[in-house]
Amino acid sequence: MFLVVETVNDNGEKEWKVAPKRWVCTTKNTRRTVLLWPHEISSERQKQLARSASSKPTKNWSRKECIVQQECSTYDAANAALKVLVRPRPKPCVAIPMLSAVSMVQSGQTVKQENEDPLNIDYPDETPAETTSNTLLHPDEKLSMMASIKLIVQSLISKHDMIEKQNARIEKQNAHIVAQNTNIIERNKHIEKTNAVLLTKIDLMQKTLNNFDSQQCSNVMDLKGTSFKFEPMETIDQVKRLEEKLNDSAYRRELLSWLTLNVRGNNAHKRMSSCLDLLLSRELAVKCTWTGMFRAGVEKVAMRDQRNIVNLFKAIGTSPHERIDERYIHMFFSKKLKMAKGRLLRHQESSVTVAGSNLIDNNEQRAGSNAIKKNYADSSNAKESLDDELQMPFEVEVVH
Repeated sequence: MFLVVETVNDNGEKEWKVAPKRWVCTTKNTRRTVLLWPHEISSERQKQLARSASSKPTKNWSRKECIVQQECSTYDAANAALKVLVRPRPKPCVAIPMLSAVSMVQSGQTVKQENEDPLNIDYPDETPAETTSNTLLHPDEKLSMMASIKLIVQSLISKHDMIEKQNARIEKQNAHIVAQNTNIIERNKHIEKTNAVLLTKIDLMQKTLNNFDSQQCSNVMDLKGTSFKFEPMETIDQVKRLEEKLNDSAYRRELLSWLTLNVRGNNAHKRMSSCLDLLLSRELAVKCTWTGMFRAGVEKVAMRDQRNIVNLFKAIGTSPHERIDERYIHMFFSKKLKMAKGRLLRHQESSVTVAGSNLIDNNEQRAGSNAIKKNYADSSNAKESLDDELQMPFEVEVVH
């Protein structure tokens, strides 16, 4: 809160100042209104302090008796009222005597003020000054009050318009949030439906795999009670006859069950390699390729044309966790049959070494045994290297 007060300077002239309400107080004894003012600092600093409603006067400030002309809520409103008060007014003919009388009275009041004990003054923290009800307002002062009221009303209108704009912006944001929430709810419903469909498909796949496992186990158990046997094929004609015999579903079921019971390996590549050893001899594997192209006039069996045999390998390689496709079959036969000749030569060398070791005498048996061990180690290393070479350059599709 700010007050417009009227004081008299040292020359006996009236002055009007704008001060915070806590700068104006009353004396304890005479109950006169006194203005506390920081005269010792610069005028700029005085204005800065006067603008702050929270600034607190100190005891070393000067004290002058004053009359409260107007009370305003803001410094700017009080300053506008001050400008109205200091406007020039028409001087009456009796102005000079009146000024002299007023000056004399005010001089006497100033003397009383100087003689009064400074400690007898109420500071704003104790007894704030009140605007006297019998203060008469000049017409110009009424105009100043109206101007102040108009400024306050305009300020309130501006704040009201700003609040309305903020409310409209908040409502727009709320509508956008509601639309986003609706969209999220719809997407969640769609996701739930998709999850339900996927769970249904997974259940169906699981049932299919369980049926497949049950069927394979049933075939193996049925085969244990039969005398079905199969010796590795050694000629191309045998391959062609097997291709024709596999057209018979009963024979194919028996052969597939026998292979399932005898193959070894915990992945598709190892199971198919074991199946190849059970179906084809090493000599016949040399005469087979995937495409069947002739080399040096030697006839080759085209495994890609033996669809029944290829499907047999697919069935052996496929499991509930691995699915074999045509590309995997192609790469398997291409790599495996390409290295068939090397496997045959290592097998023959190993057989010759073992046969020759039986003819040496006791003195040379240790040396021959070491040679056999060395050849066997070399053969084992070569076999491990070959198995590493035969690994597929891609992974089998895993079914979860």
